[in-house]
Amino acid sequence: MRNFIFVCLIFSVFSPVLASVPHNRCGSEGPHPFMDLSGSVKSVPKVVATKSAVQEFLHSNYYQGFVYRDTRSRLWAQNGPTVDGDLYLGRLSHPLSSVTDDSGRFVTTDDSNWFLNLGTGSFWTKIFARDQDRQPLFWQGRFQYSVHREETATGPNFRFYRYFAGLPVANPVCNITTTHQGYYLGEGHTYPNVIMYETRSTATGRMLAVQSVNLLTCQVSVVVSYGADLPGEVRQVSYFDALKSYAIEVDHPVKNLLWDTPQGCRYYNVGGGRAVFPDFDYPYLTIWTPANGVYLMQLNARQSLQLLKGGETGPFERSHTWFDPKSKQLYLAPELDGNGGRAILEFSLGKFLP
Repeated sequence: MRNFIFVCLIFSVFSPVLASVPHNRCGSEGPHPFMDLSGSVKSVPKVVATKSAVQEFLHSNYYQGFVYRDTRSRLWAQNGPTVDGDLYLGRLSHPLSSVTDDSGRFVTTDDSNWFLNLGTGSFWTKIFARDQDRQPLFWQGRFQYSVHREETATGPNFRFYRYFAGLPVANPVCNITTTHQGYYLGEGHTYPNVIMYETRSTATGRMLAVQSVNLLTCQVSVVVSYGADLPGEVRQVSYFDALKSYAIEVDHPVKNLLWDTPQGCRYYNVGGGRAVFPDFDYPYLTIWTPANGVYLMQLNARQSLQLLKGGETGPFERSHTWFDPKSKQLYLAPELDGNGGRAILEFSLGKFLP
């Protein structure tokens, strides 16, 4: 294998060197409303049969179906038209990561400590590294990249790792050392680039700089920045590489999502719940709130559709979603019983999505 070079960078976006980076200004108007099509378009959910209630799931191209961990910490793979054919892959006490390779064979736990090759059996490989709590980012071929965030008095450090499928060790490749608090990991990473962002308070609002970390060179660059006009704390930044667009969640009563595209940017009111994007190739947002249930929103078309009513289910994360663009079907596993038990629900959206 190639030797690994561990590079350490100290980085601050809002420095005199980068003061000339232009700011995006999206204006103070808004929020723009969505057209709610729930009265005319219906999508009745179908329950996907599983051995028992689900904790996490992922879609595997290798099995052409779902791999899921149930509430008894058993790992299963769908292998046929009925649940009777599901393959038992052993017990797994750690949460399952939804980040897998293109072939759908390689899976890990969500802390990147355990690896399984679905094509060779049910024996897990323990992955050793300096940091034993690493977030999976993406796969490139047989390599998985992950990151560990270390809190320090001056600011968080981000150590990035590269792991070759089947080996017992993950090796560090880049170390980003920051100079103050306010640095966070974004969403929508695409090899070899990882999305991060920096935010600071000003007298008039929040400043935000979105950065890209190239894990081949460890170079950090600012890709877009926003002046001191964001209306609240930044909760998350998501990047859509295929669309060259950004979704910025903001803690504000009505202007809580900024959608920034090459055609312009606008604020939306998405209800204040946690925004979950099932697929960063498509401008579709799912959101859950106790009162309104689950909504699906088309950000470009400004249309929304209620999938589940308030009180029917609980919250979910991205590891509980999958979108199939060919069939226009969305799969969600919202919480059902308050104890982590979930069911995978299938929504056919051909009448709602373009």
